[in-house]
Amino acid sequence: MGLSDAEVLDPVAIQIMRHEYASWIAGNGLADGTEVISALLNNLVAQVPHILGFSGEFRKFERLGLELKLDATTNILLKSEYYVVVKSLNRARNCLVHRHGIVGVADCEGTGKLSLAWIGPVLRVRQGANWQEVGPLHRGGFNRGDHGMVLLQVKNIDRYFPLGEKLILPPHDLSSLFWCLQGILVQLHVILNGLLGFDPIDQYRDIDVSAA
Repeated sequence: MGLSDAEVLDPVAIQIMRHEYASWIAGNGLADGTEVISALLNNLVAQVPHILGFSGEFRKFERLGLELKLDATTNILLKSEYYVVVKSLNRARNCLVHRHGIVGVADCEGTGKLSLAWIGPVLRVRQGANWQEVGPLHRGGFNRGDHGMVLLQVKNIDRYFPLGEKLILPPHDLSSLFWCLQGILVQLHVILNGLLGFDPIDQYRDIDVSAA
């Protein structure tokens, strides 16, 4: 990259590079995920437009942005807690892709901050009488001690980024967020198969896992 040894080893430069790389990963991951969600919504509307509550022309729907597609498909199952999550992830995607992660006015919806919400896994560890919450990428073991216990829970997670600041997510937030995104994609796939009359899990029944 044309950097001297001193520049490569400089802690400040390393930290900046880490933040930029994390933003690049988050932006690309969210862009890919939201594009797949948009494509799945296109498929849903193309196959069963009346069931989904969309009465307009499909070509017009196909050209809509993701948030408008969500608003148009009023009868879809995602119009629940995942509806808010997908809109939130799409705003974060726009911020990372179009504004290099710097929170702009368009990201804040008049609140002065970007709100990022998702549903993610959380590990809770009990050691003695105390409970400790750790991220899904926790490294190292746990000393169970007396009556130790590890629980995997799912909960609503919220993060806020003020106007003008950088949208930076630590690794455990990124892994949790992408876990949520994968769950949404699976749910949409199940909905599509169900509406088309296919057994949502039928494709997995003939898989031979004996050699795995």
